[in-house]
Amino acid sequence: MRDACNNENIGYNQNERYDVVRAAKKGLHMKEITDKVNSDCSSLIRACVIAASGIDPGDFSTDGEAKALENTGLFEKRVSVTSESQLYDGDVLVTKKKGHTVAVVGGRPRKEKLAEDWKATGTAVVAASAAYIRSTPEITSTNHLTMLNLGNRFEVNGEKSGQWVKVKTGSMIGWIHGSLIQYDTRCQRIRASSAQRQKQTCADRRGQQ
Repeated sequence: MRDACNNENIGYNQNERYDVVRAAKKGLHMKEITDKVNSDCSSLIRACVIAASGIDPGDFSTDGEAKALENTGLFEKRVSVTSESQLYDGDVLVTKKKGHTVAVVGGRPRKEKLAEDWKATGTAVVAASAAYIRSTPEITSTNHLTMLNLGNRFEVNGEKSGQWVKVKTGSMIGWIHGSLIQYDTRCQRIRASSAQRQKQTCADRRGQQ
């Protein structure tokens, strides 16, 4: 957003609000836009999300903005803001009723947030030619976070939503449809073999007594 604010080629005109979105979809970062384009407050937020992540939150106005941004999986859940709230770089503020939205560019520095409280119960691999990790347990045109290929391994924590399985790869957490994965039973086989060896050892000892 700071790059967009500093780019004199990005103007304001609600009738041409999609100009900046089209530029972002071409792979241009905000500082790389050299042609004159226009935006409004919500379309500029959308363009900045696309430029920063490659994920399009979809067309929205301020009244549906919070939900659209949450659905990308890139933002924390919305909270109410007061005069005592601490704001961080990258925070997006939007009026509760249809109106206006801004992004914070001069707030507290934001540290990268790693996946917290994740407790893996096992691993699995992609069993299809490819599979999207999605921010929500559903298929939409805007909720894919990244794509994994056949055989790529990831962690699972046992959480499900219908046929969707919660997964983690690196620091990214999302959902993959259960029909596209195969659980890795290697660790289970190792534990079973250990138990069998222990059982056999006990039997041998009893035979020697």
